[in-house]
Amino acid sequence: MNFNTFIGQKRIKGILQDSLKAGKLSHAYSFEGPAGMGKLSLAKVFAAAILCHRQEGEACGECLSCRKLLSGNHPDFTLVSPEKSSLGIDGIRNLQEQVIIKPIESDRKVYIIDQGDKMTTQAQNCLLKTLEEPPLYVTLILGVSNSNAILKTIQSRCTRIKFDIYNDEDIKAIISAKGINKNAVADFAVAFSQGIVGKAFSIISDDFLGLREQVFDILAGIEQCEIEELLKISTFFEDNKNFIEDIFDIIITWYRDIILSKTLVNGKELINYDKQGIILKNVLNYSRDDLIKVIKIVEETRKNIKMNISFQMAIDNMLLSIWEVYNGKSCRSAV
Repeated sequence: MNFNTFIGQKRIKGILQDSLKAGKLSHAYSFEGPAGMGKLSLAKVFAAAILCHRQEGEACGECLSCRKLLSGNHPDFTLVSPEKSSLGIDGIRNLQEQVIIKPIESDRKVYIIDQGDKMTTQAQNCLLKTLEEPPLYVTLILGVSNSNAILKTIQSRCTRIKFDIYNDEDIKAIISAKGINKNAVADFAVAFSQGIVGKAFSIISDDFLGLREQVFDILAGIEQCEIEELLKISTFFEDNKNFIEDIFDIIITWYRDIILSKTLVNGKELINYDKQGIILKNVLNYSRDDLIKVIKIVEETRKNIKMNISFQMAIDNMLLSIWEVYNGKSCRSAV
């Protein structure tokens, strides 16, 4: 893959290619954006262009350097990835030991630290020593999903490249390039992805679509639930705790689509366009004000869980609050 075949991120590709052509590379870059934005893929494209013997602002794919990089045997390229949940100091120390060795195949050496925000504080302080006095021949690229987890002293020594949200056409092109041709599902994935390519691909999976079916079944029947049955529903959330962000997103799009359906003549603007039938069946069940209240309840629950409030308590309170909005009365004394 090169800059021409990498779909999207036109602005960023222009910045990187301009620096290559001008011969003005930074010693360190921080590629920043949510997980699933293609940060690692573009970092590899950039690395190939830096190491290419032709030095034309693009990897030629033909020189010895490009061929070695493609085969995974380039002596001047290193990818550092976290083991399990974090990247410790030992991995950075190994990098430091390699950095002092001059390039063998190319004029420069490139190091990519994938998921750099998973570095421990010790590892980051260790890396800082390299960033303070980097060898002239080294380019370091950090992939960062959570910039708040990176020390300010590291951020200040990097050229920060913030990835742009992908537009719908780019995501469709990327999905198509992977040979996925599920038109209705692909359209839903694009609409639901919020401009994040990785999210679009996870949505296309059967697991995600099955999760959406279960959530929709719960939402379609929650108004008529008895209180005891309502609290039993909370076990679904507990069982799918690892996917709670996706579940919250699904819930929000359900209510958002119902709001839109109250005014839209053409349902193609719905995120869950492929589920237009079940959404339309629920349009008359709720007022617009009630739907907005419920969306706020769900977003508040999401925030509470991120703040480490009891998961079960937060979910139970969300379900009871939604029931109360629908039914116009409190159910707390009935629990």
